[in-house]
Amino acid sequence: MAVVETTQRTMTKEEFKQLPEGPTYYEFEYGEVIEVSRPHPDHNDIVGILFAFLHGYVRQQESGRVFMDVDMDLTPDLTYAPDLLFIHQERMGIYDESTGEIVGVPDLTVEVVSAKGGWRDRVRKFDEYQKAGVEWYWLIDAEDLSVEEYHLKEGQYVRTASIAPAAVFRPGLFAGLEISLSALLDK
Repeated sequence: MAVVETTQRTMTKEEFKQLPEGPTYYEFEYGEVIEVSRPHPDHNDIVGILFAFLHGYVRQQESGRVFMDVDMDLTPDLTYAPDLLFIHQERMGIYDESTGEIVGVPDLTVEVVSAKGGWRDRVRKFDEYQKAGVEWYWLIDAEDLSVEEYHLKEGQYVRTASIAPAAVFRPGLFAGLEISLSALLDK
């Protein structure tokens, strides 16, 4: 997700929750409100097609729910909107269906990384997801469709897969699933 280089604003979490739905879109880190720009259409294609693919798989397996571009209160001090996230069925208590709020740690977060905003996904969010205990983290390069998969072990992310463009990705979280992003996107 791309970050707009602007003067940052500070506010309380309660004030942040009162902001109207975008546009403009924001994330919240330790009292700082960070404006995030809308992504390139190619980014949206990757997210949308991967969402549809994962949604179908998860629904068939009855294993949980995949969410796309939704606010997630990871901790009281962090509200992010990852490109995709997944919550196992037995952990759906962190999702409030009546309000649409997700409060807590999902099982998987996915960020599609562009050259413009990649540092935040690769460094800042990587560290915060790791500290919060997100078990699986995928970074997908929007340019070449390569995938990096990280799994949390003993409080640290360990890269469990580094998938070259056009190769098949077999995610550790979803047994038996095979994903070829280039095939899904017809590239």
